[in-house]
Parts: sequence; C-alpha cells; structure tokens
Amino acid sequence: MSFQASSSEDLDGGPTSWFDADDDEKKDNDNQQSSIELWVQNFPKIELHVHLDGSFNTTELWEHLQKNPHMIHCIPIELKLPWDTNPDTPPVKLRELVSACTTSLDYTHLCTCRRRYRKIRHVEERKNNKYLHKKVQGSLEDMLLCFQFFLPLVYNNYDLLEHLAYDFVKRQKEQNIIYTEVRYSPHMLAKDPRMAHQSITKGLRRGCIDAAAAATAPNDNMLIVNQILCGIDFQPDWSNDVIDMAYEFRNDFPCAVVGVDVAAGETHFAPDSPFHNAQFNMCRKAKKLGIPVTIHAGETPNSTQNVRAAILDYGAKRIGHGYQISNNDDIIELAKSKNINFETCLTSSIVCGSVLLNFVSFIERRKEKSWRNEFSFFYRYSYNLPLIF
Repeated sequence: MSFQASSSEDLDGGPTSWFDADDDEKKDNDNQQSSIELWVQNFPKIELHVHLDGSFNTTELWEHLQKNPHMIHCIPIELKLPWDTNPDTPPVKLRELVSACTTSLDYTHLCTCRRRYRKIRHVEERKNNKYLHKKVQGSLEDMLLCFQFFLPLVYNNYDLLEHLAYDFVKRQKEQNIIYTEVRYSPHMLAKDPRMAHQSITKGLRRGCIDAAAAATAPNDNMLIVNQILCGIDFQPDWSNDVIDMAYEFRNDFPCAVVGVDVAAGETHFAPDSPFHNAQFNMCRKAKKLGIPVTIHAGETPNSTQNVRAAILDYGAKRIGHGYQISNNDDIIELAKSKNINFETCLTSSIVCGSVLLNFVSFIERRKEKSWRNEFSFFYRYSYNLPLIF
C-alpha cells in the first residue's frame, strides 16, 4: 500500500502534479488524498512486500547525524554510480550534498524519489538544460541513488539498526497494519550479518511489545511482524549464508524468518549469468528445507519469462512485482494453476517506470465480471520502499 501519490499524477502526468497545479487545485488534491489515506488507514491490513532499508525514517537518520557529526565521514566523498555506463558522467559528490543540508527536510530531498522532492534535487539541471522535460521522470537509477545518502550511516551501526527497526514497527502500528513480513539483506547492513539480524530482531520485538502494551481496548488489533531475508542479485557470495540464516532462525518467534527472496535485479535468471548458480541453488535449497521463496521477477523490461522461471525452476510461491506478464496468457494461467501471489507495489514501480500502463488497465479490466474467472489470480498492493517514495 502506498498512499503518497495519486494515480492521476503518476499515470498521466496531468495538471494534478505538485509542480503544475495552482494553489486551489493543490489544496483540493491534498484534501482528497488525506481523505483516502484516512479511510485506508482505519481498516486492518496485511503487508507482504516492504523493504526495511527502504523504510528508514529520514528524520531519525538526520537527528542521528546531528548528534554524531563525525558520522558524516561514513558518507563517501564521491561515488561513480556503477549503473551509469557513460564514461563522461562525473561522480556524484555524496558527502558534499549531505553536508549542504541544513534541515531534516533538506536531507529528505536527497533520500526520496517523490516528485515534489525530485524537482528540488534537479532544479539546477533544469536551469542549465533548456531541453530537459518539464517534469523529472523517475527511474530505477534515481531510486538506487537515494540509498547512497543513508545506507553508509547505518552500516555496522547496530544500535541505530535496532532503533530504526523499532521505529518501523511503530509506523506499521500507526497505519493499522496487523501483519507484516519485512525483508532486508543483512549482509548489506553490516559486516557481520548475524549481528545485523540480531539487532533488527531486537528492535522489531521491542516494537511489537510496546504496541501491545499501548493497546487501549480488548479489540485492538494485534501486531505481528516476521522477516524475509534477501539474497542480492549481484552478490552471489552471500546467498548460501542467507539460506543458512533463514533455516537457523525459522522458528525464532516472535519475529522469526519466514522466507527468502532474491532482490535488487533479475540478471541471475539468465543461465549464463555469473550470478545464476548461487541464487538458483539458494532457492532450491530453501525448497528442500521447507522455507518459502518469494522472488523479484517480471519487474524490469523484457523480463516476462523470468516469472515463469521463478515459479517452475526456483520454486517461488510469491512473485515481487511481475507486471510484465500482463499480456502473456500462458504465464497468467501458470500462475493461476500454482496459486501464485503477486506482490504489486504500484506507486514505487510507476515512478521508476517498471509498471506498464497495460498492467494498470489489466487490473481495471479484471474488475469487470467477464474477466473474473478468466484472470482470477491473487495480487496484493504493498509499500515496497516508503522512505524512497
């Protein structure tokens, strides 16, 4: 569930944009959006696809940096973005950009892809390029850049990881999300992944305990949070350790590990990929050990067949995103026959350009009676990366 952008803003780029609407129209949009958010917030929800590292509270991160100014040295001075293949593109001056922030909101501008913040981040580029489109189009690369401004602050910082995990549970409770499976790569958060998992688990449990203690009525919804550990597409050396940790902590309730994922790319699906064997073997081992598998697949262009491979070869029971299959009846039928759940994250994926407009049309068509039996498989809406979007 993502409540931060209206469909009209993201799909057709009409005058409901934060940039283009006049003040009265913005106010009407804000009021309408607030009404929708309140309505959604008030009923119990289940969250199956949300990344912990994409859910950190930027205010908490900013306050931590202000209390510990030496932490600025954790931010690299500059970084040549590994996904930018243009040799003439200069490195991004990460530390200079963070140092230039004077408020929490300034820092949030760096760490988010929301349209009104992307405008601020790219304002100088707009001034210097008269041919630049009026609106800054979001992209997967823009999203990946956001992580570079805060992940160095939390790496190996176990106390901060615990605090951020606790804060995550608090915000889930505020949204009346009664069951969450939060996912992350422990290897991306610390040199010792088990210590990262231990700190996060401690924070999650403390958050659940405090949420239960704060209940004001017997019928207050119970809050349950479990974990999914992620293998990372381009980090094959981590995968065997991920499945070993998942098996080790599978019964460690509350806040146990209930599954594994392969995230951050789909290149591993290619049989000749240097990442294929590690990710494939991790998922097959998970199946043998009885650990459920969910995989990011069918999110990027030309990745339709990755969904088939995820289901038939990797043994996935849930698919993260999967939008590219919307025009492939064979894979849709396969998903139906296997009772596959699709974890869709429309706001983040539309902003990044991952969602095809025909997938959105497909959802609309499925609401019609004549489509219900033909395309009756499960899809769930999720936050994905609430910090970034």
